[in-house]
Amino acid sequence: KKIFEELILAYTPKNVTNIIKKIGEDRIFWENVGKRRNNLATINIGTDPAAGVTERITNAIDAILEKEWKIQGEPEGFRSPRKAVENWFNIADGKLSSIKSARDKVIEKLSNKVIVTLFDSGKERKPTVEIRDKGVGLEPEDFSKSILDLNGSNKIGKLHLMGAFGQGGSTALAYNTYTIIISKPFFKKNFRKRCKVAFTVVRINPGDIDRDKHEWYEYMLNKSTGQPFTLEIDDKTFEPGTLVRHILMDLGKYKGKITTPSNSLWYLAHNYLFDPLIPFRISDRRGKRNVNRTVAGNNRLLTYTDNLEYKNQVTQTFKTGRVTIYWWVLNTLGKDPRDRIKHYTSISNPIVITHNGQKQGTLGNSLIKKVLKLPYLDRYLIVHIETDYLDNDSKRQLFSSTRESLKDTSIVFELKKLTVDTLKEDDKLKQLDKERKQRYFTKDDSQVLDSLKKRLARRINIYLKSSGIGSSVTTST
Repeated sequence: KKIFEELILAYTPKNVTNIIKKIGEDRIFWENVGKRRNNLATINIGTDPAAGVTERITNAIDAILEKEWKIQGEPEGFRSPRKAVENWFNIADGKLSSIKSARDKVIEKLSNKVIVTLFDSGKERKPTVEIRDKGVGLEPEDFSKSILDLNGSNKIGKLHLMGAFGQGGSTALAYNTYTIIISKPFFKKNFRKRCKVAFTVVRINPGDIDRDKHEWYEYMLNKSTGQPFTLEIDDKTFEPGTLVRHILMDLGKYKGKITTPSNSLWYLAHNYLFDPLIPFRISDRRGKRNVNRTVAGNNRLLTYTDNLEYKNQVTQTFKTGRVTIYWWVLNTLGKDPRDRIKHYTSISNPIVITHNGQKQGTLGNSLIKKVLKLPYLDRYLIVHIETDYLDNDSKRQLFSSTRESLKDTSIVFELKKLTVDTLKEDDKLKQLDKERKQRYFTKDDSQVLDSLKKRLARRINIYLKSSGIGSSVTTST
């Protein structure tokens, strides 16, 4: 129990190594992740740490859905997670954008079921990242078959869950040295069974440089049982569900304060989970911070933003399935409207493709500027292609297992064509582009004037500097 209490508060590598020492190497057996020593290639397949964190969040959401499925009596007939969410949580079409108020009771209640938190790790640039769900949890013998398996198939027949298509949360292991996993299974109240908490630590084994070509990942087991270490803990101390804590994680550019628009956990969560099945909470506990925010995805944010001028959506048949295409046009009011798109997506790739709300890839803005011939809507038009009800063959040809980018196949070309044809049918987009072009050339838009002034001032200053004059010009000059 004392070791478990220390484990709950372990946020640095030193904390973890001290706990391993207290347990004692003579009581520990280190098992290879996926039960294979050559696991580095599989775990290191991803190139983006944000994608690994996103996978952990989707696994946590799946744990919530699986728990609810058990509560509901394990019903059959749900062909998608959205239908399950609609039925179990009373969310219309399983879409959070159907809920207008951010303070809605459904959002407030559900957002506490999955929490992602940043803690101090001892290094400012590499926070400790924790993903905690109040879901179905795991029994000790399930660790090796699920959360510490590689390329497993435990979700492939469960259509009410998001998982089974991607590489899984294992890719997140590649961005830190130690990972703590604690889980407690959920049982119905009338099911009499002692609920034990199980825990393990994943680490990198550096190997012997004279004998081994590379490192590998392994996790801690109780040598006497061959399972993760266990103990009985009441629900007040640790509620059923799973905690995954990545110690000293390299989050890349997403290490900033969670409230910043483009280099934060806020951006990561909303951008990579563009339209999540349920809301979740993000927190920052680094230093003296105590910041909490609810994430409901960019689809919902765009639908209700004050900066919206126009929105539309169309559902189209694609092969033997269907896709829904959403699009939003941001207005040109307020400060720096041309940079506002950065809050939701990248400037160069404003067309986002998702499956079950998780980003699978993007398309470039050349479709907007050159193909659709809407250059004055560039940096204002955002498109979301939802593929939740796409046929399996199309999904196989479209999506990579890392979910970092689309495959370069003919199906992508066909999806682009469908998107272009759909947007071309919207005369409102043509009208908005024409109006903004007129404002640009008649200089009615103050933002255009400010932009021209800044560009002119920069060019004059470059000339003055290169001429050795040494003076400077401001936009007011």
